[in-house]
Formats: sequence, C-alpha cells, structure tokens
Amino acid sequence: MEEYIKKLDEEAKEVIELAKKTAELAGCVYIGTDHIFLGILRGKGVGCQAIKNLDIDIDQLINRVEGIMKKDELDDFDKKEELAGMTPRAEKVLKLAEKYSSKLGQRYIGTGHLLYASLGEEYGFANILLTDKIGVTRDRIRKELTSLLTTGKSTMPSIILNAHGEHF
Repeated sequence: MEEYIKKLDEEAKEVIELAKKTAELAGCVYIGTDHIFLGILRGKGVGCQAIKNLDIDIDQLINRVEGIMKKDELDDFDKKEELAGMTPRAEKVLKLAEKYSSKLGQRYIGTGHLLYASLGEEYGFANILLTDKIGVTRDRIRKELTSLLTTGKSTMPSIILNAHGEHF
C-alpha cells in the first residue's frame, strides 16, 4: 500500500487522514470505503467538486453516510482496538485510483481518482449512496470527474476497471 500512498497528492493525503480519524473516532480497527468516502466529502479537491457540480447536497450526503455507519458500527462498539490499516476493499480503491490516474497519463492520485475508483467498488458506500440512494448514474459521475481531471483533454480513458477487474 505504501507505493500508492506515496502517489497521493496533498488533497488525497488529507482524505486518507480524514478517513483515518473517522475510523479511529468510530472505534473501527480498519479504514473502510465508507471512511474514504467521508474523507472525500469533507475534503477539498476534484472528488468533492464533482459531487457538488451534480447539485448533490454534500452535508446531506455526509449525514446519510454517518447514519449508515452508526448503525453498522453499533455491533462492533466493544471492539476498540488500535487501527490496523485498510480493509481489502479500501486497498482495492487505492489500486484502482492509481490505475485510473495512469490511464489519464497522470503521475499522482487525487481525490477525483479516489472517487472514480470508489464507484467501481460495487458494494462500497460511494457507489451505493450515489447511484442507488441518490439516483445519479455512474456514467454521469464519471463524465463529470473525467471532465474535471482532464481539463483541456477530449478523450475518456479507454479501459476503467471495477473492483472485480471488469470494465465499468
């Protein structure tokens, strides 16, 4: 994971720090996709901007994520342990973000790459909340992200993979 962490830009590093703090405050042992998504929503950068550009209320979305997390974490409340790293899904999001960044010819991983990769995680919070609960299509979010990430470029990346290694 260290090779991916090194590629994070400052805003993406802030997202991971916010995710870490959220996980610790919730008493979680690992950083999950829910914590990363909250970090994107609370942070700065392309990921949050893309969501705002789609006229989605960020505060309302944060409240929804936190509400779901509280329900899930009540079962694990007694398991207060030291943070041990990232869940396999969260690690996969970092790997997919790096792949997306590379497809765009970029040498860094930013918040937009993290959000794009989060959409590929079928059972991740970003995908479930934005597409299933809010009703925004993945294609619409991806187009907005790609537009923001490739300002001045006219091509979409040809292959973007989801968490299962399939095109999405």
